[in-house]
Amino acid sequence: IADKKKVLEQTIDNYIQMAIIIALSLIFFVSILSLLISQLINNTLKDYQRSVKRKELRLKNLNKKT
Repeated sequence: IADKKKVLEQTIDNYIQMAIIIALSLIFFVSILSLLISQLINNTLKDYQRSVKRKELRLKNLNKKT
């Protein structure tokens, strides 16, 4: 009975270690994915701001000419 108990404890410990490794891996993956997505959103917003600024300057120039 003691041997079976030790084997069961080792099995449970292995499952716990595996669950911890999987959880940490998922956290790392989600963190990297979150950083990439936020960077893409940030770049998109900067491009939009540049576009709006260019259009604004064009309109100002057009108004000065008339």
